[in-house]
Amino acid sequence: MTSENSDNIPPASPPRVAEDPENRRSEPRFDVSLRGSARPLMSAHGTGERTYPITIVDVSRTGMRFLVDSTAPLYPLAEVSFAGPSGRIRNVLIKLLRIRLVFRKGLDAQTRQTCEVAARAIDDSEMAQIQARQRRVQEIDNVLRRREGLPVLVVGDGRPVSAARSALASAGWPVTVTNRIARVEEMLAPKDPQALVYLDGKAALMQREMIGRLRRERPLLAQVAVVHSADDRQALLAAGIDECVHTVNAEPLLEMYLHRAIKACLLRSPGSHESRGTHLLMLVENNLRLAQLGMASHREAFRVTFSYDRAGMMGLLRFSEVDALILDDDSASARDWVLLRHLRLELPLMPVIVAVTELPRGAEALAHGATEYLPLPATKQDLQAVVASSQRIIEFEAGAQARTA
Repeated sequence: MTSENSDNIPPASPPRVAEDPENRRSEPRFDVSLRGSARPLMSAHGTGERTYPITIVDVSRTGMRFLVDSTAPLYPLAEVSFAGPSGRIRNVLIKLLRIRLVFRKGLDAQTRQTCEVAARAIDDSEMAQIQARQRRVQEIDNVLRRREGLPVLVVGDGRPVSAARSALASAGWPVTVTNRIARVEEMLAPKDPQALVYLDGKAALMQREMIGRLRRERPLLAQVAVVHSADDRQALLAAGIDECVHTVNAEPLLEMYLHRAIKACLLRSPGSHESRGTHLLMLVENNLRLAQLGMASHREAFRVTFSYDRAGMMGLLRFSEVDALILDDDSASARDWVLLRHLRLELPLMPVIVAVTELPRGAEALAHGATEYLPLPATKQDLQAVVASSQRIIEFEAGAQARTA
């Protein structure tokens, strides 16, 4: 499908000059109030002729913001149609970037929840790339739902093995058990994808060389470990483990973590599409360690943008394509974690990572809405592992929301 004038959305009113730092942007934008419609191009609800009414409130040369009752049917691509100031119908292909929940009063004075969406105009070529990746995600979801050809090898002994075998078997996973970690490689099935679950994180730490070798040689093998401490978690993620679940939550959450790890492995396989480098936004108000880590990681591992105040951070989040946000625990926890709670409300699909200097603060951050936490000091490899984990968590949550919407 060809977009009409997709990268030249005309203004409907004189440009507004931003009066506060939250509205800063690198290009002019224009306040409008235009009725339009959005048609899904790729979503869990399928594509078709059904359209959803929207109200466009803001346009620029490369994108727009609009209000819609629900974003689930439109995620991640849609075609927006609206009448410009001249009355001419415009059709624009868009990618949804950010979703913000807002509350507005209707004509009946009742307050209703709606979604404010920031979207970027795309061309046919980029749409095809995104659709290819999204189709890949849906294919993987279908494979995971069937559980066919996805053997799971569980390593451990005693009661944890019985509990894990019961939980995974009841969810439909074909499970094999061994208590000899040294025999893992010879017991793996010859073909991937499959999963390897270490029920003793301490024992897995003694096999870091094997874990790293399996990660390099068998990229479709998902490795999950049950850990007792954050230190073990960091070391195992750096060694090549895909997911770590704490022993306290292992029984109820193991199947979810396993699902997520296999999905991530399949997405990073040669058939998957990676269109660009990961863009990190770091809020570094007064944290020198975090700033140094960001500078060391820029270009080598990520594309890093720094923000030095919260208002500027919110502006960048709302109007640029950021893959993950990192802030320190002092900024996140100020005034009873109000910033973190605000981010989770406004941007529920944004991976938010809190950098902590004391491990108990990591658990607090997770309890108040953080996607992941990063103990400082950290290496580039630690940062890469935590960012990848946070993106898997958000992708898993977004898929679950789309399936239940």
